[in-house]
Amino acid sequence: MKKVIIAGNGPSLKEIDYSRLPNDFDVFRCNQFYFEDKYYLGKKCKAVFYNTILFFEQYYTLKHLIQNQEYETELIMCSNFNLAHIENENFLKNFYDYFPDARLGYDFFKQLKEFNAYFKFHEIYFNQRITSGVYMCAVAIALGYKEIYLTGIDFYDNGGGMLLIPKKKIF
Repeated sequence: MKKVIIAGNGPSLKEIDYSRLPNDFDVFRCNQFYFEDKYYLGKKCKAVFYNTILFFEQYYTLKHLIQNQEYETELIMCSNFNLAHIENENFLKNFYDYFPDARLGYDFFKQLKEFNAYFKFHEIYFNQRITSGVYMCAVAIALGYKEIYLTGIDFYDNGGGMLLIPKKKIF
């Protein structure tokens, strides 16, 4: 059974109980994970995810980290949504010409038809976008992972907002 740890950059990343982790697992990371003060989940990442707006710079940085043997990764993902009001059409059209070893995350994400329709509806009509953590979970499901563990995915406990969670406390 495929197992993955989805790791964000939230405060809970520093509180991992390593005794509760499975013996064999893949790791998904996002954004500027390389700024952490130590390798909380090691140097090997199955997949790394970057937003379209910063992909060019993040890709460049990741290539240097790999060259310097600071990190390893198999999949470099651009967390795109395939929506014209978010992403430059030229960027998507030419993506694989510029980044042949990277993947558009939406190629996996769109396999989850009901979820895809649900999140797009909320993005278009309510301006509610899913977080990087939710995006990584969706791609993990599309890739066939059956056990998904979360760390550093704190859903904006510091006051931000995410899909379908009001910015005020509900409990």
